[in-house]
Amino acid sequence: MQLTWTGCALLTIDSLSQLYLYRLSPITDPGGPVSPNYAVTLLEYCMMTGVDWWDILIGLKPGMIESISDKMSDTFNRQPPALQQYYLSRFLAIKMTIYRCLSTGHFKAGDCYSLLMLNAIANCFKSVLRPTDLSSLDKGPAENLTAIMTSKQHSETTDVDKVILNFEKNKEFCVEPATLQSLQQLIQWVANFTLYLLASLPQQYHNMIRFPGGGLLADHKALSSLRELLVVIRFWGLIRHTCLPVFTKTSENLDVVSLLFKLLTRTLLCQGSEPDENLLDECCLLPSQVLVPKLYLATEAAGVTSPSLALNPLPLSFEYKCEPEFMQFTHEPIMLEGSIPAFQKYDIVRHIYMGSNPSIYKQCTRCSSVSMVKVSPKSSATRAWDQRWARACPCGGHWKLVKSST
Repeated sequence: MQLTWTGCALLTIDSLSQLYLYRLSPITDPGGPVSPNYAVTLLEYCMMTGVDWWDILIGLKPGMIESISDKMSDTFNRQPPALQQYYLSRFLAIKMTIYRCLSTGHFKAGDCYSLLMLNAIANCFKSVLRPTDLSSLDKGPAENLTAIMTSKQHSETTDVDKVILNFEKNKEFCVEPATLQSLQQLIQWVANFTLYLLASLPQQYHNMIRFPGGGLLADHKALSSLRELLVVIRFWGLIRHTCLPVFTKTSENLDVVSLLFKLLTRTLLCQGSEPDENLLDECCLLPSQVLVPKLYLATEAAGVTSPSLALNPLPLSFEYKCEPEFMQFTHEPIMLEGSIPAFQKYDIVRHIYMGSNPSIYKQCTRCSSVSMVKVSPKSSATRAWDQRWARACPCGGHWKLVKSST
């Protein structure tokens, strides 16, 4: 017999080598149900220690999820900024997992993944910036970037080239061309996600259709971060043009990055009020001007940490290396107008396509996302990026090795 780290489940094995998993009541209230406050305490313990939180989820009821998420967010937002930044990825991974336990929670799960990936890429981009003068470190390049973008002069500027003028004489934002080229797939993800957000704005506003990740349109900090990254991408394109994002567009003269920056700035200025009709009309035209690629936001749920657990009567029986049909749960796909899905496997870490049938790859046991097993890093920045997700998927699930049968 073995208790899990949080004491929420008990594992036993009998003489026939059959494995049993028992859901346990709270230690503080033997025989009683799991309360939201008790669940929040355990999830916060997992966030601080890095212990896996799957055994907590099997004791939660669907009606508790929103309450638990709100309590966790309230406590987290009261912490010092430095502490929030340190634990942000794990906090978002936990929220992503508990939302996927709801049959309609994939929208908010997509929001959490998008915010997690956006913060990770922003930190990656800012980490390659180096100060020119080591003797004056009052503010680093990342802080200077934020100061420039939030200044009164540029906070409402919709022309990205006017903002770039402040960067041309600043060597802090210059990076080696080889490093920029190695980051091209992350640059592409930022541009694709911005395009996806803006293209979904009219449908979310007029038709009340929700999209995974679309909740970031109401997040001022996330939109400001995207705006900063578009400026950095534009500036880096002056150093190495091939690192810029690639789009399929109807007009060769269309400057997509400049258009996205303009619409994103106007969306940011509309925070707290209804977007104006001119902005919505321009966002409506985006899918007819630029092909909107399908985004993979790790919203699928697999195993016991999915809505299937609440939809099936207990006890559940499993066979080794055989996933039962009653545990398979899929959401109805929601596509943006004008977007075209790609029938290939998509690397959730490196944001590149792997082909329709790769010979060997890693797959997350929690969200079923896939990633290549090993790729030769092109720079120290991409090496650090790969190592960040080597132990676990961005959603917090463990990797398993999958070999193609053909």
